[in-house]
Amino acid sequence: MKKLHGPFLWIGSACALFLFGGCNKSSDGSGGGGGRGTIKVGEFASLTGKEATFGTSSHEGTQLAIEEINAAGGVLGKKLQLLTEDDLSKAGEPATVVNKLISRDGVVAVLGEVASSRSLEAAPICQQQNSNDLTLLDQP
Repeated sequence: MKKLHGPFLWIGSACALFLFGGCNKSSDGSGGGGGRGTIKVGEFASLTGKEATFGTSSHEGTQLAIEEINAAGGVLGKKLQLLTEDDLSKAGEPATVVNKLISRDGVVAVLGEVASSRSLEAAPICQQQNSNDLTLLDQP
């Protein structure tokens, strides 16, 4: 069986980030980012367009890592729910999809992107959200 250490480290790093900050507490007592027992994690990737080959491979690795984490009991006893948005391999799209993931979908962490220019575009949005909503997930 082929091990995917890269995506696991990537997901693990994201989990550490939202365990220690940048989380939205929800009114249902779930600790943020989802219904009872779930934690919403956003991902933006080039699923179409000129970098789709790389974005699709990265997305599949992320999905596998989420499945493995959930099969092992999740994070703090909660399952991860992956919400994915396509940035179309276009400049300008990451800002749109990351804002949607944070404000509409209520994700507590954002993963992405294979293309560094699109990651750099989304980073300030995530950093601003983190400084606005510095809270911790509820401990079980």
